[in-house]
Amino acid sequence: MGSLSRRFLAAALSIARNAFRLSNIDLRVRKAVEYISQHYGEPLTTSMLAELVRLNPVYLSSLFRKSLGASVRQYIQRIRVNNAELLLEEGVHNITEVAALCGFCDVFYFSRMFKRMKGVPPSALIHKEARRGARAGRGSRAKKI
Repeated sequence: MGSLSRRFLAAALSIARNAFRLSNIDLRVRKAVEYISQHYGEPLTTSMLAELVRLNPVYLSSLFRKSLGASVRQYIQRIRVNNAELLLEEGVHNITEVAALCGFCDVFYFSRMFKRMKGVPPSALIHKEARRGARAGRGSRAKKI
């Protein structure tokens, strides 16, 4: 199984674990989490999510932190960075495109957040995929006589 397949399998398992954990939390927080999962590439605010679930923003923040152990903003950033990691590993998009697709308006802020959360800069994933592709290409070439 390739590295990318393992990453998608890990992501699917993570989603399943989160779904199980989400089944035990407040319905309104779950609705906000589902919305974030589907719209992470768009501008999202606590106020917008609070309006969606018909709660006061401060109360939603409190419920969110109790249920998920993170603020609304931290959770959104985690979802964005995790999805950015998957997109970068696909090797189809460059860093600027991935940042925009995942809801980051500033590529430098994206890079800082990515490195803070993943321990490596996003460029490390781009270079890792390039090296992997180069190795695969070298091994499959037939010798010319």
